[in-house]
Amino acid sequence: MEHQNIFIQHTQTALQTGTFSKLTLSNPRSKSAGLRNVYGRLIVLKAAPHLSCTLRYQTRDETKNYALTEI
Repeated sequence: MEHQNIFIQHTQTALQTGTFSKLTLSNPRSKSAGLRNVYGRLIVLKAAPHLSCTLRYQTRDETKNYALTEI
């Protein structure tokens, strides 16, 4: 659990300071959901920064955008 907290803290700091470039998460613990990878990148929507996440499943991709205040 400590490693998770450190990861979250570093990610939040990078988003707040503008040093975030991209995020790649792979090798999920549970293979049953079919989720293979999650890719994140910083984008601008309506003049505000957002984190755009692409969730890559075995048969489809889903993209979701989150305002930095939501994260």
